[in-house]
Amino acid sequence: MKPLSLGVSLLSTLILGSFAIPALAQISDLELTPELISAEQAELNATLAIQAAAANQSDSAEQLFARSLEITRNLPADEFGQEPVAQKVRLMSTIAMHMASVGQTNQAEQVFAQAEQLGREELDTWKQDTELSQVAVRLAEAGFLDRALQLTNTLYGENEYERNYGRATALNNIVSALIATGQLEAAQQVLPEVLTLAQTIAEDAGYISNGSCSVFRYEVLTAIAKNLTQLEQLQQALDVVQSVSSCSAAGSEGGTDYQQIGMEGIISVLTTPQALMQVEAVVPTLEGEYAKNRSRFEIAVKLSEAGESASARQVAQQINDAAIRDFAQLSVTAFSLSQWSETEAQQLITQAQALAQTYPNYWDGGRAWGDIGVNLVDARHIDLALQVAANQQYVVNRIAAQLAEVGQPQQALTLIEPIQDERTWQSVIPHIEDVETLNRAFEVVQEMPLDENWGAARIRSEMLLAIAQQMAKVGQVETAQQVTEVIPGQEQKVQALSSIATQVTNMASQ
Repeated sequence: MKPLSLGVSLLSTLILGSFAIPALAQISDLELTPELISAEQAELNATLAIQAAAANQSDSAEQLFARSLEITRNLPADEFGQEPVAQKVRLMSTIAMHMASVGQTNQAEQVFAQAEQLGREELDTWKQDTELSQVAVRLAEAGFLDRALQLTNTLYGENEYERNYGRATALNNIVSALIATGQLEAAQQVLPEVLTLAQTIAEDAGYISNGSCSVFRYEVLTAIAKNLTQLEQLQQALDVVQSVSSCSAAGSEGGTDYQQIGMEGIISVLTTPQALMQVEAVVPTLEGEYAKNRSRFEIAVKLSEAGESASARQVAQQINDAAIRDFAQLSVTAFSLSQWSETEAQQLITQAQALAQTYPNYWDGGRAWGDIGVNLVDARHIDLALQVAANQQYVVNRIAAQLAEVGQPQQALTLIEPIQDERTWQSVIPHIEDVETLNRAFEVVQEMPLDENWGAARIRSEMLLAIAQQMAKVGQVETAQQVTEVIPGQEQKVQALSSIATQVTNMASQ
């Protein structure tokens, strides 16, 4: 069969369903045959497109978006012969969101339409609701709020119970996305509807099992409280938290304290002492002692971050659980390390070690160690921070990220090099701006001996994705493209290509 030139409406060959998309790329030097359907060939095409983009950066964003869509279109079936429809829907909506972010609005709308049509035609009802609700979130992020709301209102239609819970959750996720992308006025408009809908969810809707339980109404309301806080409606957020309760699991083996969850969500987004003390005034009204203690711990730490050490100590002192109180005081003290000598800092570490022996297996101990490590870095007691990292492996990511923030990127990479966990790399790499260190990170991940039985390809792909995205962010577009070439996972490759395309466009507009 005669090859089809990419100069002819490239994306018209990549349609899913009946939507024809206008050409995004004109690459007359490359050819594509309609039979190219394997993931391996799609990867080769992506590599060729990257090389072409590097030679002509003005067109590279469009080319990279085209490659992203092509790889998505050609994702292979799994070992059971099942097409990865849900994955395709997610990736297409992500690509469309990136397109919209760089002004390719018409193309983005059509790719969104493709994603929705594919989900409706190929997914069962349960998966359809789950995946299309995420498409709605991407639509909102991209600025298509009306379409996002229309789509959400067509989902979760089986019965009133599923409809109210499902739509309230989906709409609140849209509000979260609007806040995250700075669309605060739009978020303000949607949130009252979300709150009204959440309050229609029956209080007995949920589940109870051995070790866990859930009340769907409370689950949604606590999530709404955090969004209310971010929209400067703190008192209403506190009222919402006071309206929820807790649930107990079967056999009293566990449960869920929704007031605690709601309070921690509120506190996590507050920064001013005045707002934090407003929240502290509500703490005595909470039902459970654990919720009171955990809330005061978080408030004390936040006050310390804001430089209000005296108020922080007063709040921490009100905690009536000895272990939580002692660890809270330790965290509060850690924020004064910048004023301490190395000898005094070592004494704090010794105190923390003694507390850890007195109160083993406390989550709050890990939190305190992290606060100590980060503040040791800020105080430039680097050797002591590395000592903490060596003995407390679960806080390595926080210490490494802070090392990168204060201009010690190579030390940060040295800390995470032995760690074969993609989440650690994903939390640290975005803080590294030094190109030499990022290049070294690329080499380390390629050479890392990962266990095939533990999803080596996925782990390596996620690590390389983080590196590619950060390379693009610091302006190293060609290197980011080179990293993308060797990403084994097609999903992560698509995400990298879309991120690079967005960065290329942003650089060109500066």
